Amino acid sequence: MRIGILGGTFQPIHMGHLQMALLAMEELRLDCIHFMIDRIPPHKTAARGANSRQRLRMLRLALNGHPNLIANDMELKRRGISYTADTLEQFAAQNPAAEVFFIIGSDMLRTFLSWKEPQRITRYCSLVCIRRKGQEGMENAAASEIERKLNARVILLRSVLELSSSEIRSRLASALPIQGLVPPAVEDYIYSNGLYSPAGHKKRVRLLKARLPHNRFYHTVGVMKTAVKLANDNGVDGRASLTAALLHDCAKALSCDDLLALTSGEERYLPVLHAEAGAILAKKDYGVEDLAILRAIRLHTTGDAGMTALDKIIYLADIIEPSRCFEGVEEIRAESELDKAILLALRRSIWYIKKKGGALHPATLRAYYDLGGTDEQQIR
Repeated sequence: MRIGILGGTFQPIHMGHLQMALLAMEELRLDCIHFMIDRIPPHKTAARGANSRQRLRMLRLALNGHPNLIANDMELKRRGISYTADTLEQFAAQNPAAEVFFIIGSDMLRTFLSWKEPQRITRYCSLVCIRRKGQEGMENAAASEIERKLNARVILLRSVLELSSSEIRSRLASALPIQGLVPPAVEDYIYSNGLYSPAGHKKRVRLLKARLPHNRFYHTVGVMKTAVKLANDNGVDGRASLTAALLHDCAKALSCDDLLALTSGEERYLPVLHAEAGAILAKKDYGVEDLAILRAIRLHTTGDAGMTALDKIIYLADIIEPSRCFEGVEEIRAESELDKAILLALRRSIWYIKKKGGALHPATLRAYYDLGGTDEQQIR
């Protein structure tokens, strides 16, 4: 068998890692590739954010559906620093008939001779380097030096998507979207656990997750992802959008009696009282003091006249997040202008409430007319 090994901390795994593996599979006709997740990396300080269990879980989620890509936790089970020479010796003993290809990036190729026992490493494998654009000369020189000094085999492959885990972590810490940069299941896992997020966010995620039913929390994850993207598209503070999106439904698990007792609302508007209650709980239980965030939570079901951009983002994100599948949602999603999308959503909401014979909240009408809506009696 021809087996590839791609090592790393995978903090987190991203699309660049997958592209590296798939390129190597194709170019080298490999039977499979083991993603070797390390416990303690020898060449750099381990990045904080996800523990070993979480990193392994993300790796398995990313590789699901790729039967020839294997999550290998060999190094996690060993104590101490994850030295490549030890790993390859152990792997060779377990796979004595395999031809092994160790896949690395350009930066690692240039420093390879400084690794612990590089001669021992090349005893068990051929080195495979995925080129980085613009560094072809340095890679050629590094490969020649390794081949000459160690009598090793070095294979250079073309470049792939240039992306780093540190870039993903930086974007998440700044509440910027990562859609398309990591596999969708990994993105959901990151948001579900508050990984790599702004200060204080992870603790709130943990508390909310314990309080909401699974389906409601899954909806919240979708709203967070959508709100962060909308904020980025519309020049709005991503951190505020992330917090408001996380807590917009924080009162959803309360009983009707608790909602009425906590708010100034009345029975006829019970379906939207969780929004007012959510703003109260966000301050009381989750420590949110920002009035703009609390207002966005309060208005996320009804809207109102004079909505801020943050108000609009949370209102819209709640309606168009990926799990929503009502008639007309695709038209709202397709509208790129924020105000026009909000108006479409308000129009649909008014139609639905009238169809069901429910009580239309006056704030919804104020929002509708404020954004240029026509006579609501004409809505069909």
